[in-house]
Amino acid sequence: MHLFLLSLLLQYVAPALAAPATFDASSMSINQLNDSLSSLFSDDVIASNFPTIFNLTTTPQNDYINYRIPNTPTLLRVSLYPTKPISKAAMQVSILRTQQAIREYMSGHYGIADTTLSHDDNPWKSDPAWKGCFIGVTGFPIESYKLTYQMVANVLDGLWWFLFREGRYMEAIFEVQEDGIGTVGVGKVSKARP
Repeated sequence: MHLFLLSLLLQYVAPALAAPATFDASSMSINQLNDSLSSLFSDDVIASNFPTIFNLTTTPQNDYINYRIPNTPTLLRVSLYPTKPISKAAMQVSILRTQQAIREYMSGHYGIADTTLSHDDNPWKSDPAWKGCFIGVTGFPIESYKLTYQMVANVLDGLWWFLFREGRYMEAIFEVQEDGIGTVGVGKVSKARP
């Protein structure tokens, strides 16, 4: 708990300087990602016990924005939905509680930070008790995902800085890229739990 509070304090004290965004020409656009996820999360896949957290039937209001998460090898490619606002308070609680949950999980399981998410933890989701803002992050591509617990913690830090601290209180979808690996996951921030 003390580490969590220290982390929050450092977020307010240390400046959040984003590294220059990089572009991976081999990566797909958000619209292509949206189409791919829609087909991957079909009824057949759901029936085969794959946990689905995304309902990407709408097109984002803009193309993606690259955001390098400070002091990490993780890049978020985010597409925002400005016509779908989320309460500031709900977003704050959801991000902070989800950050706390993954940090407590990692501190209770020595050495797990750099291992891929277990089947039970993929996708990593915000607590259903917190209403008004849902966060979900899952490994992608499905057949060989490499999303680790530390990468999920990085993503949550990035969502804190990119969405909450910058006043972007709205729904978003995102792709997670890791330096040296490429795309390792996808995620969604929405007002309601899918």
